[in-house]
Amino acid sequence: MSTQDTRTTECLGAQLPALRVAVQLAAQYPELPGAYIVQSLAVPGEVEMQIEAAQDLLAWRQALCVEETAVRDRPMRRSDVMREWTTTVDGTSVHFYAIVPAAEAEAVPA
Repeated sequence: MSTQDTRTTECLGAQLPALRVAVQLAAQYPELPGAYIVQSLAVPGEVEMQIEAAQDLLAWRQALCVEETAVRDRPMRRSDVMREWTTTVDGTSVHFYAIVPAAEAEAVPA
């Protein structure tokens, strides 16, 4: 067992740009579907937005004017697909994704 200290030396302030972007998205697009939002010290300059359904992910993509060509479908366990894309909002990387049944991914445009 390792006794190495794996804690990061980053302070909370390092996360501030990403946290601001999460708040900005909520303020600018209050009518869009909710998300499970992750912002980690491991990657302080990135926000992850997990969306519940492919249709909801499409709504976000259209609102942020992200090209369909940026969308990737990755096979997951069983018959699920991770549909994902990344964009930049005020200099911060925002990764949007939804894990959905393959049939739902096929039925809803990217």
